[in-house]
Amino acid sequence: MKKILAAFIAGICFTVAWSQDPAYPVANTLEPVIKAEYYFDVFVDFGNGIDIPLATTGTVIDLQDIIINTSGLGEGIHYLYIRTQSADGRWSITNHKKFYVYSDPPYTTANILPQIVKAEYYFDNLADFGNGTDIPITTPGTDIDLQNISIMTSGLSEGLHHLYIRTQ
Repeated sequence: MKKILAAFIAGICFTVAWSQDPAYPVANTLEPVIKAEYYFDVFVDFGNGIDIPLATTGTVIDLQDIIINTSGLGEGIHYLYIRTQSADGRWSITNHKKFYVYSDPPYTTANILPQIVKAEYYFDNLADFGNGTDIPITTPGTDIDLQNISIMTSGLSEGLHHLYIRTQ
């Protein structure tokens, strides 16, 4: 019985000791980003992409205001890839986004916008043209301000609705 009890206690001690978390090393410190680059569509070796000039280096950089030159791309779907390199030489995960290039022909003359002479709104279900609720337009023009109009919602049931506004 003593041997069974000793084996049982040893098993519990082993299980408790084995289930303890190991001593974890200190978390890695972030290295500053020293290089950023991009490329399109086809993989380019690390360091051979188009350079993105960095105004500052640090562990966090803002790439929202960078200029990406797409002039050499043809019309259609393309992929933009961006990656960064830290001071210790490691590259980030390459981030990518899909986008579409549309070649709009240059206009020789500016389009003349027609005057907006009528506006109306309706809720939820398509109303025939001219059968929506009228929005008064005091001065016809190419641009109208709809911020101060009153939209009557008294006939709507409780819940979600879609508001549609159209002009003529």
